Amino acid sequence: MGSHETKKLSEEEIIANIVLFLLAGYETTASLLSFSAYNLALNPESQRKLRDELRECPQLDYESVAKLPFLEAVVCETLRIHNPVTRVDREAFEDYVLGDTGITLTKGSVVAIPVHALHHDPHYYPDPHRFIPERFLGDNLNKVKPYTYLPFGGGPRNCIGMRFALLEAKLALARVLMDYEFSPCAKTEVPLRFVNTRPGLLQAVSIWVNVERRN
Repeated sequence: MGSHETKKLSEEEIIANIVLFLLAGYETTASLLSFSAYNLALNPESQRKLRDELRECPQLDYESVAKLPFLEAVVCETLRIHNPVTRVDREAFEDYVLGDTGITLTKGSVVAIPVHALHHDPHYYPDPHRFIPERFLGDNLNKVKPYTYLPFGGGPRNCIGMRFALLEAKLALARVLMDYEFSPCAKTEVPLRFVNTRPGLLQAVSIWVNVERRN
């Protein structure tokens, strides 16, 4: 029988993975929920449409939530306007020619994809700063050009936790809206101000809304 070498993580690798889990798995989802509450507070008509859809839902489980188109649209539009990750970086592991552009990426080059800029380009999203969930409903989905909407990256190296993050956010948002309502308050900032010391991440200085129990 051959011997099996045991692979152990170094302390540095353990710390790096913990930080990754917190940033990619928890902070981004928490940010998405905060931005969703903010957008719904400022757009009561969208909040009403979502609540009407939730009233028709027999129970909040995986199968039911996956079939709620307006909930999906609200989350997608929030991710478009306030995507927690503002850019995606990729490193070239070998020289690579970009089609017939004449551009060659040399090994070790880092390519930064400006997700936030793409999501706010009026060429792709008319009136880009307005919260319009209907962009992601029905036939409008066909108007979204490939690789102009990248909340989780794209291609084979997109976010591995995408499905879980979306399900987690949808369930949490739906559960809260069944009993509570979001509305602006005296501290609600329009527009939001953002922290500029965390490159690659979108973090508001503060997000304030009223949360009131519905009768």
